[in-house]
Amino acid sequence: MVSIIPNPENYSSGFLAAFWETFSRQYSCQSEQLIPLLTKYEKTDQIGQVILEIGCGRYPVTDCLNSYHVRILMDVLDLGLVLPSTSAYKVEVDLNCIAASVDPKYAEQWYGKKWEQDLAKYEKVLKNVHHIDTIVAGSVLNYIPWRNFFLRVGHDLSKNGLVFIHNGIEEGEPRRFHETRPRTREEILDFFNYYYQILERIEYSNQTLSGPIDYIDLVLRKKF
Repeated sequence: MVSIIPNPENYSSGFLAAFWETFSRQYSCQSEQLIPLLTKYEKTDQIGQVILEIGCGRYPVTDCLNSYHVRILMDVLDLGLVLPSTSAYKVEVDLNCIAASVDPKYAEQWYGKKWEQDLAKYEKVLKNVHHIDTIVAGSVLNYIPWRNFFLRVGHDLSKNGLVFIHNGIEEGEPRRFHETRPRTREEILDFFNYYYQILERIEYSNQTLSGPIDYIDLVLRKKF
């Protein structure tokens, strides 16, 4: 198996590294909401073999699954994540570049050659695994151009493949929020409902120190 990890020292100073360390811990706690759903679908053999986890940080939520799966653990920054087995890949990329690749002219304008380099890292792994059976995205929609990102990686999802989503509206670090982040749960549903069949939809609200947060957990199946 291939491990794709540029030198973490390039990112080790300043706010970015500190943010991603904190975010990784928060991501792990928040995304634990997906564990019962992931294990439920694993028990019925619907997860498939190859799993892509987006924005995994140091504590991937897919650690809850059995070791026979092949996992692609994708994030913007390597924080010392140790591969749990030989059946896993780490891919360090700018998730914005992957999203921008749906429009190469836009990607070139905003990211120069970096978008091609990051896309190449992702596609190198795809050549080894050939397809993706399940995508897991916990607590990352607020930080990326999520529609374009799922248009791109959704193309690599196998027919009838699954997507697991956990997101808190306006939850997280506002300084790192993306301008296209979802402002409502309905916005998330409207987008995914076009491309995916909604198998499970769980909505709830929690009171936090910053006020009430609306959450949504989804299990989706690719339509076409």
